[in-house]
Amino acid sequence: MGRKLAIGCGTVFVVLFLVGAGVAWWFIGRPAASVVGAVRDVQRIESIREGVRDTGRYQAPADGVLSDGQVERYLDVQRAMRARLEDRVQTLRQRYEEIDQQNRDPSPTELAQAWADTTGLLVEATEAQVDALNAQAFSLEEYRWVRRQVLLAAGFAAPGYDITDLTGDGPAPGEAVAPGATEVPEANVQLVAPHAEELEQTLPFAWFGL
Repeated sequence: MGRKLAIGCGTVFVVLFLVGAGVAWWFIGRPAASVVGAVRDVQRIESIREGVRDTGRYQAPADGVLSDGQVERYLDVQRAMRARLEDRVQTLRQRYEEIDQQNRDPSPTELAQAWADTTGLLVEATEAQVDALNAQAFSLEEYRWVRRQVLLAAGFAAPGYDITDLTGDGPAPGEAVAPGATEVPEANVQLVAPHAEELEQTLPFAWFGL
């Protein structure tokens, strides 16, 4: 049975059968052209990230306190990704809502296609993210730290799965969210509180390491 994932962007949502897609990849997908293409997409994600211009080490503050500018830059990255993916997300939403409305389990072909759609969307999202990181003068290291601190301060367990783990090319498990203390400074809570609703919409991106 498929699991639905909604990417918040106003009223724009995409339904992706992630559990079913994973099963399709392991058991039926390898011979399928759509899944072969999906594997190539996953392998591309890490190389796309090499386009981030700022590759310097980021020294996080000892007190773990975010600056106003870091929160705004993080939100600007997320907004840029959602804006760039809106049309693609709308297309996929319509496709999978049609299946969902039929009140049936997706077919093996549809599961394989869902996996390909997921990875293809992540390639596009990664390209959008790299452009946005460069525009906001973020390194991946600083961005990951900021994302973790922002989401924790907003009351969300900071997600950090990276789909490139499937190829062995991505960061080690847990690395995608960047290391750091789990204590949440009160200053961070106050800083992100006005953005709680918008931050909730960023969770699907963050779950995939974006």
